[in-house]
Amino acid sequence: AALYENELDVGKAIQDSGVPRQDIFLATKLHPDKEGYDSTLRAVRSQLKLLHTDYVDLYLIHAPNSKIVETWDALLAAQRAGLARSVGVSNFGVKHLEALKKHRRPMPAVNQVEMHPLVYKSRAKLVQFCKDNGVLVQAYGALWGP
Repeated sequence: AALYENELDVGKAIQDSGVPRQDIFLATKLHPDKEGYDSTLRAVRSQLKLLHTDYVDLYLIHAPNSKIVETWDALLAAQRAGLARSVGVSNFGVKHLEALKKHRRPMPAVNQVEMHPLVYKSRAKLVQFCKDNGVLVQAYGALWGP
């Protein structure tokens, strides 16, 4: 993810591994400071260069922003151009997903959210919304807790 400033190292590690690119599932995320159509497309291309690849398997919006629809449209364009095989979101709540639905946009393939025993019940509505709309829920922080 761009926020973690590790894409150059990840790209080099993939190159040095000797593992064929098609045998690696590579995902990354849009930096939270990037939003809007043009900024997002520039970021995608820049990140692909850092990763030393011409596509990623999954590209996520790291967090909701003030230009959700325009940013999402850019990811859909990146997918159509072959820069991302699948596109999704991270840290989106129901209201953010509803904004995409209201504007008649395709739903994300994935919504990556914090999910562990301490927050599971509070995420029930979100999980159900995702299930009802064909969005896979991917957990991060699954082992957190006391």
